[in-house]
Amino acid sequence: MRSTLLAVLAAALVFVPAADAATRSQANAKARKAADAYTDKNYGISGGASFWTANCRRSSGAWKCSLGTTSGQCSGSLKLSSNLSKTYAVKIGCGE
Repeated sequence: MRSTLLAVLAAALVFVPAADAATRSQANAKARKAADAYTDKNYGISGGASFWTANCRRSSGAWKCSLGTTSGQCSGSLKLSSNLSKTYAVKIGCGE
């Protein structure tokens, strides 16, 4: 009984839920939303998430995203945590 319980506990520790793993498509969508919120707050420019293009890639356990507006007015980068719960290192600029 004890060895069975230990085996179950060990298996539970190894199992990583798939819900924590974000896809590239999900990261791109989150980055577009975060970029729109950032430029709305800092520049008064908001066109919705569809106003943005994003190209995210995994980097050191997180997502690193390059961004630009479809009009070319704003561009930059940001990082997302691996499960997309946090946005950080936002560097986005907008020209006239």
